[in-house]
Amino acid sequence: MWTLLKIPDAAIGAIIAAIIGAGISILTILTKDFWFPILTEKRSSKAKRRQTFRKYANPLMMSSVALLYRIKEIFFRGYFLLDVTPKNFYNNYKYVSSVYRILALIGWIRASKIELSHIEVDTTDDYQQLEKAITGFEKSLADGEHIEQSILENLAKHWNLKIDKLQSEQRNKLGVDIEKAIDELCFKENVEIALNLSDEGKKCLAKEVCHLICTTINSPKIDIEVINETVKTVIREMSRVEAWIFRDWQSALGDMMIKKASNDTDRKFEVIGFKEFEQIYFSEEPEDKKWIERIDRLFKNLDVSIDDRFDARTQQFRNIYNATYNLLEAYSKVKTSNIHLTANALKDLKQL
Repeated sequence: MWTLLKIPDAAIGAIIAAIIGAGISILTILTKDFWFPILTEKRSSKAKRRQTFRKYANPLMMSSVALLYRIKEIFFRGYFLLDVTPKNFYNNYKYVSSVYRILALIGWIRASKIELSHIEVDTTDDYQQLEKAITGFEKSLADGEHIEQSILENLAKHWNLKIDKLQSEQRNKLGVDIEKAIDELCFKENVEIALNLSDEGKKCLAKEVCHLICTTINSPKIDIEVINETVKTVIREMSRVEAWIFRDWQSALGDMMIKKASNDTDRKFEVIGFKEFEQIYFSEEPEDKKWIERIDRLFKNLDVSIDDRFDARTQQFRNIYNATYNLLEAYSKVKTSNIHLTANALKDLKQL
């Protein structure tokens, strides 16, 4: 090509040198102004993320251990949660400190998430496991979909209705429709659970729910006389004690539990102490009382000896225990903490 254009050899060399020089200049600019800043930012983000996980690992693990031991105590000698228990200093302390321990963990999770919200998410397996464990803990507090299905299954058994051929979506919708029917009638009569409805209200609810199931499975409607004979039993099935702490509530309760950290720590936030919490717990301020009541329902008059079907909180606490252990185990596997749990310590806490 150069021969056809009759370009002198010296000129060809100059052109090639110019092209190479331009390429090096462009590469230098891209590296300096584009790739290097991105690489530096990623390294900085990763360092910040590790630092943030490390800052909150210790209090998260300590709070997890404290909550695990308290839930163990609730299942073996949790009489201090019952309304009939004498309200002496010891029992009052046990009750309030139980509420504090679960809120403290919610608070530490909230604090760490606020700091991490400004940092790029890590994709490594270790940190994905931490995120999964945190999500699992939040789910154990908030999700009660399995209760809707449990109610549906037991009602179908009482009325001898076959629901096994329903698709998953159909079952879920039917469970929601039954829950809606219960809520609407309870709201109409200004009661919290179906068990407190008037006798006529109980009959109406039993009839409506039975017809809902029959319609969904294309089964002939059951005679009203048969439904009325089962009212007492099926209303009991529809009167589960539930105390779900929804995710937005968890965020709000977490905000209530944290404050700006003192100057002698590198964390931005820390959880309030038990003294400050007691002031909130016993406060007469309407806003404080509202949020305390929402978490207090999880503990109030809890009797773990009651059949799981009738007090969903018993199984909920088992789920919370397992989720808390998974959270502790996830943090113990990532080298972000100064706390080193032995294999025996983890083994001792694994089983409720």
